[in-house]
This record gives sequence, C-alpha cells and structure tokens, in this order.
Amino acid sequence: MAHLQVGLRPETVEKARLELSESPETIHQAIQEVRDLIITRPDVGFLRTDDVFILRFLRARKSQPAAAFRLLAQYFDFRQQNLEMFKNFKATDHGIKQALRDGFPGVLSQLDHHGRKVLVLFAANWDQSRYTFVDILRAILLSLEMMIEDPELQVNGFVLIIDWSNFSFKQASRLSPSMLRLAIEGLQIFLHGNNLTSLHQLIQPEILPSEFGGLEPPYDMGTWARTLLGPDYDDDTDGRYGGGFFDGRRASERLVPTSTTPNDSCSSDSPRNCVRRLVLLRVFSNHFKCSDENLDNVFEFETKSLLCKHNDKLSCKDLPKKSSRTCAHSYK
Repeated sequence: MAHLQVGLRPETVEKARLELSESPETIHQAIQEVRDLIITRPDVGFLRTDDVFILRFLRARKSQPAAAFRLLAQYFDFRQQNLEMFKNFKATDHGIKQALRDGFPGVLSQLDHHGRKVLVLFAANWDQSRYTFVDILRAILLSLEMMIEDPELQVNGFVLIIDWSNFSFKQASRLSPSMLRLAIEGLQIFLHGNNLTSLHQLIQPEILPSEFGGLEPPYDMGTWARTLLGPDYDDDTDGRYGGGFFDGRRASERLVPTSTTPNDSCSSDSPRNCVRRLVLLRVFSNHFKCSDENLDNVFEFETKSLLCKHNDKLSCKDLPKKSSRTCAHSYK
C-alpha cells in the first residue's frame, strides 16, 4: 500500500512513521479495520469509504482504527445533523463567496516550522449585512475540505489564528450560544491571550503578517479567495451586492491598530470595548485531542472569553477547572 503515501516528501513519510505509527505494511490492515467497523453503524450515512478518504482519519488519530472510525462517524453525523450548512457547499455560493472575499479564512503563503498550513481570521471584518456567521463557518470548512486533500497537510495539520481586535458588541450579539457551539463542534480550539509572545513560540514571526507582530507585510484578505474563485472572484452577476461593493483593502487598512500589551481582563472604563482582544489559535494536528465530555467546558470557556461583561475581571483562573484549553471536536 505504498501508493497511499505517494505525494509525501521523504521527511514527511518518516514523520508519519514516528508520530503517527504509519507504514506501508500497516496501512492496508488499518483501513480494513475501519471499513469493518463502518458496517456496525447503519444509522450513519458514510458517503465515502475509499482508501484515500479513510486514510485521512487514520492520520488524524495516529493510525488507531477505532479512534479513526469514531472521528469518521462524527464527521458524517455532523454533516447529517447540519444539512443546511452543506447545501450548495462550494466557493461560488453567494454567502461563502462574500465571506471568502473578506478573508474568512485567510491562508498564509508559507508553512510554519512544523509543516502546517496557517489560516488567519480577523473577526472585526465580518460584514453582517452581506453574510452570516454560518456563511463564515461554511467558508472555513470548505477551505479545510479542499486543503486536507493534500497528504502533506494530513500528516502535518493546520493552524487557525483568530484576531478578535475591535470585534463589536453589535457583531457579538449575532453569535448565539447555539452558533458558537456549532463552530466548536466543527473545530478544535487552543486559546491565547493578547500576549503575542506565546503565539510566536508556536509559529515563527518570519511567516506571520505584521498584524500578528510578524515580519511579513500586512495580509491581503483576497489572497485565498482568488485562489478558490479564480475568475469568479470579481463576478457579482447574482446582483445581490453589486460590482465594486467588496472592500479589498489589506487588514491593516481595515482594522484600527491595537496594542499587544498583555491584558487579561475587560477594561473598566471602556464598556464598548469590553469584548477584549483575543487571539485564538486553532491547531488541526495530531497533537491536541480531547474526549467528548470536555466539549461543554470548552463551550463555557469560549462564551466567557468572547462575551465578557463590563467590569468583569475575567482571566484564565476563572475558567472551569475541568476545562481543556486545547481541544474540542476535530474536523478533517
């Protein structure tokens, strides 16, 4: 089954062997074990069961067939339970398209030092008059679905950085608990405060745009959208928004610069800025996993972090003791 490792660099093949327990000799057996488990869940519509697809989930669970099967079942169950999210699931869908053009998500051109693809989001760019939070989530999931076809990324994973600078109460009011939970169920979370030093310990500043204290120029929001949409990037023939409506400025021109001085609590004299600066680092890799029972604690943590109230001195010590800061359901 060595052909299933075609497309991997020699160093990635070695990484898969050491970190994921993957080898040409064991791949076939592991895939077959997953396939044998699939028949035990007739309640789940497994729309794809080919070797290449199953291997994605084995890599996400370090070649453990039982764990890979559970993730595979969760993947299709999530899609079945949220059918509306996956209707017209393509880049040219009008909501997805507008979210993509506003940088939801942005994708950096360089990989980090672990070989991971780095995605960036600037939450304040959300234009609620043109697309919904669900459109943003759909755009992110679609992007991940397309990128995860790359076997290198199946082994190395992804990083998603979310900057909540200048995210307003008006925008936050559109994020219901059910929406946040939906996002958490589809994604995996690792939290950092607004001290970017810890961020740079995980991602080298040489590949980060200046908005995150990196050495690269300000991020161009349309970069990834142009890759996905091609000639459709500038096409507004559906008439919903009109040509030229898109604000294609770079992030630094659209967001008010904010201090990167650490500050873990809401400002007592700035109630309108109570939704504090956060940098969420989401790691789609094999290094951050958790069990299902942690999901509610992660959700409570996210809700507190995002919607803190005036004079609430929220800090890491206020989190539920059982909360995991590194996990929720993964989505690959």
